[in-house]
Amino acid sequence: MSEEAAQAPPEQEQAAFSRGQSLGRYIVLDELGAGGQGVVLAAYDPELDRKVAVKLLKKGASGSSGSDGQVRLLREAQAMARLNHPNVIAVHDVGTLQDQVFVAMELVEGGTLRGWLKEKRTWREVASVFIQSGRGLAAAHAVGLVHRDFKPDNVLMGTDGRARVTDFGLARLVRGDGPIPESVVALSRSRAGSGSGSGSGSGSVSDKEHSFSAASASLATGALNANLTQQGVVVGTLNYMPPEQFRGETPDARSDQFSFCAALYRALYGKRPFDPQELRAAAWGWDEEVTKGIRPSTFQASPINEPPRGGGVPAWLRKAIMRGMAMDPAQRYPSMDALLHLMERRMARARWRWPAAAGVLLLAGTSAAAAMRVSEQRSLCSGAERRLHGIWDRAVQDQIAGAFAATQVSYSKDATAGVLAAMDRYAGRWSNLYRETCEATRIRGEQSESLMQKRMTCLDGRLKDLGALARVLSTADAKVVQKAADAAAALPSLASCSDTGALESRAAPPDDPQIQARIDALQGRLAEVRAMALAGRYKGALESVQLVVPEAEKIGYRPLLGEALYDLGWMQDRNGDPAGAEKTLVRAVVAAEEGRDDRMRAQAGTKLVFVAGNSLMHREPAGVWGELSAAMLHRMGGDPELEAQLRLEQGSVAMAHHLFQDAKLLYQQSLQGFQRVDPNHWQIPQVLAGLGRATAGVGDQQQGVALLEQSLALAEKAKGKEHPQLAYAHYDMGQIYVELGQYERALSHAQRAKEIWAESQGPEHQDVSDALDNIGTVYQKWGKYDLSMESFRRALQIKEKVLGPEHQDVAYSLDGLGQTLLLAGKPAEALPYLERALVLWDDDDAGAGLTGFALARAVWGARHDAAWAKGLAGAARDAYGRAGQKEKAEDVKKWMAGALPK
Repeated sequence: MSEEAAQAPPEQEQAAFSRGQSLGRYIVLDELGAGGQGVVLAAYDPELDRKVAVKLLKKGASGSSGSDGQVRLLREAQAMARLNHPNVIAVHDVGTLQDQVFVAMELVEGGTLRGWLKEKRTWREVASVFIQSGRGLAAAHAVGLVHRDFKPDNVLMGTDGRARVTDFGLARLVRGDGPIPESVVALSRSRAGSGSGSGSGSGSVSDKEHSFSAASASLATGALNANLTQQGVVVGTLNYMPPEQFRGETPDARSDQFSFCAALYRALYGKRPFDPQELRAAAWGWDEEVTKGIRPSTFQASPINEPPRGGGVPAWLRKAIMRGMAMDPAQRYPSMDALLHLMERRMARARWRWPAAAGVLLLAGTSAAAAMRVSEQRSLCSGAERRLHGIWDRAVQDQIAGAFAATQVSYSKDATAGVLAAMDRYAGRWSNLYRETCEATRIRGEQSESLMQKRMTCLDGRLKDLGALARVLSTADAKVVQKAADAAAALPSLASCSDTGALESRAAPPDDPQIQARIDALQGRLAEVRAMALAGRYKGALESVQLVVPEAEKIGYRPLLGEALYDLGWMQDRNGDPAGAEKTLVRAVVAAEEGRDDRMRAQAGTKLVFVAGNSLMHREPAGVWGELSAAMLHRMGGDPELEAQLRLEQGSVAMAHHLFQDAKLLYQQSLQGFQRVDPNHWQIPQVLAGLGRATAGVGDQQQGVALLEQSLALAEKAKGKEHPQLAYAHYDMGQIYVELGQYERALSHAQRAKEIWAESQGPEHQDVSDALDNIGTVYQKWGKYDLSMESFRRALQIKEKVLGPEHQDVAYSLDGLGQTLLLAGKPAEALPYLERALVLWDDDDAGAGLTGFALARAVWGARHDAAWAKGLAGAARDAYGRAGQKEKAEDVKKWMAGALPK
């Protein structure tokens, strides 16, 4: 059973809303989301000059107008109107619009807690946000309300970092004798009158457009005390529901505590704390009428699983969570406040300790920088070869080759050759530019001494980058070898050291030699950060750059601070903290602007396009950053490589939002830009791959696969045919060839992906199981069901062994196996696989739609249970709708109308 609320989906569809449409006094801006019960719109309130979120109940949802669905939404508004707390969503208005109930509330810029948790978070970050959410629940409990459906989807995370509990539609007034807040009663009365609606106040609109009838007012004042669930009917979300709620008992504040701890468990450990079916069975004491087909053999004393050890979560927090999920409510904490007080007190004891090695590194860097300057003064125009000694020479190259060979990966020979050639070309270009820069001043007199020094400082930084990467590669492991070719090709551009306009406009460093030495040392450490990042050592790079930023802040040289903040933001995103990355990169833009470092400002803005639009899935701010970065590049007089990079990031964002036509155009512009810089630019295969996927997305699969073939050929030439990254291209091509119906070609590419991953990662790596899923899909579409089932079963075995049976990725294999059995005419055999998959999909709407629809058909085919099949299909349709897959939602609707009895 999925995580969706245990309620039958409505059949009535909601009318579409367009931007600019009037909704009473509100003006529609955008649709924020839609589900089984209604739609949420972003709107503008011209009377109070603010944006609001308007929740509008579907006509006929949960019955006719004025029925349970209306009561639920009105009760949600009343429940929230009782609260005035920073961690509870604020309600501004409530009423009816043409017989549809609406609630106007605070518009929170951000997303849900569920979306926030998809990024990698530390246990401290997770616990801190849950404490905020818990304060909102505690505030509700203080006025006699119980939420009854607390889960990450019902917590909004603002861009200000504040959590707000919402969706009190299932809330219940525990103290039934408490009065309805006067504000709600007054609001009800203000809508009950008749006439033109020309009175003053926020409710002054025409009766036709926006009237809160006397009947609705009566409904509102009684809604909070209404009992909307029959005895024994389960309402809530199964994966967070306490046992007493499964039994249909009246929940109290301790029930919310259970759900809170279940959600915190899931957030910290990445798995469900219990199987809903087993908890339901245990809640009923294993009564045979209730627990039919469920055996208690999978656990002993309790259906609540002990949290896994490790992962950094302290023992006290594990114990607190388990107590909050006690089967007996009396064994839980006496209140949410008690639990939150414990968490806050224990977290306050801990202190962060920074490594003491920072001072040692700074001293060493300062000494090295001073020695380097002495060398520069001896012979500027003939010293390039000496400067490269020990940084890029035969001894260093031999160290890299030896380290690569020691990894014994199948592609190490190709990787060695490619990396050494790329870095040798870089060193050669650096030497030529070093000599040309010196001669332009000392021999030809074409540039000033001041400009020469700025160019030399830039070249000194690029030499640090080359040396830092060489040191990382000299200690390479298998993962570094995999990244090495791209790392060598991605060394910072030398062209920036010839951009005299940008160098002249950039703020000059302080004159104090000691401060200059500190700046030089920090730049060397930033070079080490970038080298680790290029080699895929993101955690170490993050730890290092976190030490650099405070020192750069103390120095106050803005171009250095902008560079450090850029590297920090980049590493925050790579380590799973895109929200933090976005904030840091904005600071990098500001520091670059203050330091008149135009290139860094454009570079940080380009990175913000990816972080905002791809990592955080916020398309509008990504568009703004794209425009600002393009404007900066235009002001600079252009930078072909950075412009091409900007188009690449914008194309990636468009693809992430399924805007295939936009993505295609942006990828084409990126391709042209990189080709102008270098016909063999290292990013061209990546751009071609994106262009191929976008082209297939707009319906031209033949051209799409041709572009992917071209990308693959270039990647094979650059990295060798055995490189693991090539497996992704084979995987993508296998999927597109399936869509084209060319199953032999699809199978060839899918099997090639499996071979590469098995050789490079091992025969039981997760990547191998993904390839087996792909092979199973090919056979399934081909009609070779026995081979398909064999491939899916093998993928399932690997995933359960490597990831565990509860990992969400297991759902892919379970779904594939169940779908194949269904196609093979074995719906009864498909049922257990599809049921397991549906539970694992609980936070993936597209997956829940796919599996839920298949399960509905299997239930109907195996058991002819129309009610069960209808409920599953309705939930699948709604899941597809939330995922934006409207055509698939329509397919489910048509099946329900044609296959199931009326």
